[in-house]
Amino acid sequence: MGDEEAGPPQYDVDEIVDDVGRTVAQRRAAGDYPEGLESQLEAEFAAVKASLVSDARVSNVLAHKVADLRATVVDVSGTAAASSRLPGGTAIHRAIERVVGRHTNQLAHSLRLVGEASAAALDETSRVLELNRRADDRLLGDVLAGVLDRLAVLDELVAVVRSIERRLDLVDGGASPTAK
Repeated sequence: MGDEEAGPPQYDVDEIVDDVGRTVAQRRAAGDYPEGLESQLEAEFAAVKASLVSDARVSNVLAHKVADLRATVVDVSGTAAASSRLPGGTAIHRAIERVVGRHTNQLAHSLRLVGEASAAALDETSRVLELNRRADDRLLGDVLAGVLDRLAVLDELVAVVRSIERRLDLVDGGASPTAK
């Protein structure tokens, strides 16, 4: 099937968070961040992280449950064992099975249909969960890209402010507050 979607890019979220944490610690120590920026970014990231549910385990459990349901439904036959230890019992059981079989076979068929419909509904649920997981992965990637963009803008602003401070120091002959 040519319409299958390529998998989303894989991110090592822990590695990215650790890298951002190291960068933040360095810049915090250097005084590069404006007041409240870290709290704002932490709150945004916590909100995104809280909204993302690790459903890979749930999806695996669901897939196994659907497979179990399908296997159980296949085993529904509507017949019972016709053998007996009593003399002539097997013949009696077979006769009863033919009489009752008309009703139980239809019931077994109906039960198989219900089981297959249930399994199909669960398959669709699993598919929707997978689509949501992919959307969550894309959302997390977008949020991380936004955070990295903000950090890049801050880096540029810090460089511009330092450049202005150096120029002021030169113009003021070292009398600016930053020269102290």
